[in-house]
Amino acid sequence: SQTVKAAIQTSLAKIQLAGKIAGIYAVDAEQARQYIDMGFCFVLAGQDTDYFSQACRKMLEEIRA
Repeated sequence: SQTVKAAIQTSLAKIQLAGKIAGIYAVDAEQARQYIDMGFCFVLAGQDTDYFSQACRKMLEEIRA
């Protein structure tokens, strides 16, 4: 939502003004790129459970092939 986006932008500006390094969690690669373009210094893209489930699905596809 626009409210969330505005809050993120405001928070980023305050963090940068304080001279701190800004980081944020992104749900996917596209969102991660957007956050990097906004000026975040580090972005966590995804989480370990996502990576694990993707690897399991891939292995299962290979087994079934």
